[in-house]
Amino acid sequence: MSRFDALPSLYANHYFPKEGSAMIKTQKREIFRGLLVVACCLLLSAGCKKDDSTATGPGTPGPGATITVSGKVIGSNNQPQSGVPVLIIGTSIPSVNTDANGNFTISNVTTPYNIAVVDGASKASLVYKGLTRSDPTLMWIDVAPGTPRTATLNGKIYPATAYPEPPTRKSKAAFASPELNASTNVNGTTGAYSINATWYGPTTTTGTVYALQWSYNTTTNLPTSYDGFGSRSGVSLLDATTNPNGNDTMSVVSSATFSGNVTVASGYTLNSKSLSVMFANNGIISLFSDPTPSSSFSYLTPDAPGATMFLSASASKPSGQSSAFRVGLSPSATGVALSVPAAPELSLPIDATTGVTKSSLFSWTPVTGGIQVVIFQAGAGKPRYLVLTAAAADSIPDLTAAGLGLPAATAYTWSVYSFGPFASADAAAGASGFLGALVGLFTSDGYTGRSSIRSFTTAP
Repeated sequence: MSRFDALPSLYANHYFPKEGSAMIKTQKREIFRGLLVVACCLLLSAGCKKDDSTATGPGTPGPGATITVSGKVIGSNNQPQSGVPVLIIGTSIPSVNTDANGNFTISNVTTPYNIAVVDGASKASLVYKGLTRSDPTLMWIDVAPGTPRTATLNGKIYPATAYPEPPTRKSKAAFASPELNASTNVNGTTGAYSINATWYGPTTTTGTVYALQWSYNTTTNLPTSYDGFGSRSGVSLLDATTNPNGNDTMSVVSSATFSGNVTVASGYTLNSKSLSVMFANNGIISLFSDPTPSSSFSYLTPDAPGATMFLSASASKPSGQSSAFRVGLSPSATGVALSVPAAPELSLPIDATTGVTKSSLFSWTPVTGGIQVVIFQAGAGKPRYLVLTAAAADSIPDLTAAGLGLPAATAYTWSVYSFGPFASADAAAGASGFLGALVGLFTSDGYTGRSSIRSFTTAP
């Protein structure tokens, strides 16, 4: 699986599901399906590079300057998207198509500017509002361009504690390379495992196999001891083949204590705390999810060579759901503090409003120090708008000139997602795309949230 899929389940992919999908049905039941992926996992794409989220481009001019915008369009897998129109909204500047590498150049642009990517075939659009940087990277969550590579890694784990495992013990294996991360449970009787991997980019990817074995309390699911750890580098996967040599031998590993406290925004209820262990190349093995309501925690962790901890927590209330994560933490860290902020809350229009036009104003309570992605969507075959903005209010973008005008007498839904920390929309348009910049190759802490969903009907 790709980087986004490698994230713990809390950050599973599909942040922005299309109308009619199973995900939308879940959203309408107000069940939060993850943040960043990542989801989201969530959140790192193949080959993603660390980005300075405070940058606004070299020599960024002030408002009212005329610049040449030389940018790039990428998908959620960090691969370039070719052959799609890019236009500056509200101007007479002709649109341009991205080249084979996803690049585009538009001259005579006045800052700040609003820029859109349009897919006429699917009637989908991506809009970034209020940019001033001359080198934006526009990340389109809806698509995963490029050719997917697939391979299978089969192997056997030789544990420090012999098989068969008792009911209170489990083992997991993971493969991590610059292009992907994937993990699976190990057969508790034989030690065998099979990882089906998907990545983008080169036909061959080379990385490291990691294996971890631990005992746990079957009631709480929390670890009670770590019984073995092993790793082996130089393992290669070739597209469309099976590598049967993913064997690894574990040795005894010591345990550490990881403790701290989670706080949530006023009015929110803590839903769960989750912990994963991370290794080089962002190798990640999910350990557990703790649904207990206690804000304080003390967990047993593996003190393995090169291991760091990935802590996440989620909270909710009827009007929104939010998650936050911290990364790069020592297995023996104490006093760890994780704060889950409020999610954006919808203000106007009220639910089931009618007569909405492209001039109607939509408003919400924004997150502090972050950006919002506003989603306007209807049924199949109707225009769909994704709008990235740092503002607290906006209108449906007017893309009539691009063939995505707002249809009359059509039922729509809208919701707002938040991502942070970002100083501005410019910061979210950095070289690795806003999800890549947010996670920062798992060296940066972050948070995300989702509002409730409201409906409206466009004017006749």
